[in-house]
Amino acid sequence: MGDMNRVRAAASELAAALRDYDPESMHHLVRDIPGLGDALADVAAGVRQMASRAESEWPVAAPVAEALRSVADDIRAGAGTAEEARATLHRENEVDIERGVAPRHGSRDIEAKWDVRGAE
Repeated sequence: MGDMNRVRAAASELAAALRDYDPESMHHLVRDIPGLGDALADVAAGVRQMASRAESEWPVAAPVAEALRSVADDIRAGAGTAEEARATLHRENEVDIERGVAPRHGSRDIEAKWDVRGAE
């Protein structure tokens, strides 16, 4: 038996995890950001399954299932927008990302000497 309170608690937990997300470095953000789209795609799939059940198993009018499918489509679109954010992160920070992946002289320690806090 389902319980919408469980869904709301999971949504609150997701919101808190996103709010509190603080990567140790921007390279962690580069590594982690695809997970945002994946999480939204998972939510969309859950709502789509709910719509399918509404259509085939629950005694509700057809427009209810259609509305739930619309919610799933909107969330799925958000997952696509998250992918655009990932692409933007890579495009706009290409040099920084490359320095982490392939540091000059092969050393991240050497690259760390470009600590921008000292440039003020």
